[in-house]
Amino acid sequence: WIFSKLEARVSVNGSELGSFPLRLPFKTLYGIPQAGVVCRYDEADFLSSRESVMETLHADPALIAHPVSLRNSSQEPVQVTDLCIYGEQLSIFSIGTRLVSEALHFNFSASGVRMSMDGRGSLPPGATLVAKPRVSGEERFIERSFELFKAMTRI
Repeated sequence: WIFSKLEARVSVNGSELGSFPLRLPFKTLYGIPQAGVVCRYDEADFLSSRESVMETLHADPALIAHPVSLRNSSQEPVQVTDLCIYGEQLSIFSIGTRLVSEALHFNFSASGVRMSMDGRGSLPPGATLVAKPRVSGEERFIERSFELFKAMTRI
């Protein structure tokens, strides 16, 4: 498990006026004004379900719990020091007083790293959708490809 901080967004008539983290993030990166991209960087340790601090973190209303699994199918040892999770691609569900996202899977192979998500199927019964993803993974991939193309060609 890892935990991220919840943020509140203010929208009027479908236009976002601002987003505010409920707790100060470790670091914030602002993109170009036209894109309106705000990246929050959190530092969090991986925690197993057996750790005593888990219940406290799950009960904190300002945190979102992300179940994470790592799989290494390559022939080489892998040491994971940083993971990039795009919160805009995740749904948030409430289960009682807890906030959780879909389960995230990272597969390390000879061809690179692949992130995938479990849909609602992995959530317990009674989970309520609180927030939908802002963009799909495919939509974000296409957007990033254009950003990379523009950077490479200096358009």
